[in-house]
Amino acid sequence: MRTTVILAFFSFLFLTSISYAQVGNSDILNPNIASESELAGLPGMTSELVNAVVSARPFATNLELDAALGDALTDGQKAALRSELFLPINLNSSSREELQLMPGMTNRWMREFNEYYPYENLDEFRREMSKYTDA
Repeated sequence: MRTTVILAFFSFLFLTSISYAQVGNSDILNPNIASESELAGLPGMTSELVNAVVSARPFATNLELDAALGDALTDGQKAALRSELFLPINLNSSSREELQLMPGMTNRWMREFNEYYPYENLDEFRREMSKYTDA
């Protein structure tokens, strides 16, 4: 199940790398356009953090979002938050540091991802990553 979630998330990121709107059926909010009330409803988000996110917009990378959150949350809290608040990225041009912020990313997934990097298209990505997931 976890590998299926990661594959779905990778697909979401690849398809939405240029988008600044909330995407499709995804429950993952874009930090550049999420409302204050949406942000306030996320795990660990205090009014101070909501204000910090809103005042730091627009974010070009998730590393910038991470910096805006500062030390107010533990690494575990930030990981939980990223599963609900994440800026769409381009899998072929994002830094390794930003890729490591993706929800569910592990060292193993990073190795598998890098084995086939860069990806010419989404079909290639899905084909290669599906080797490591079940139906």
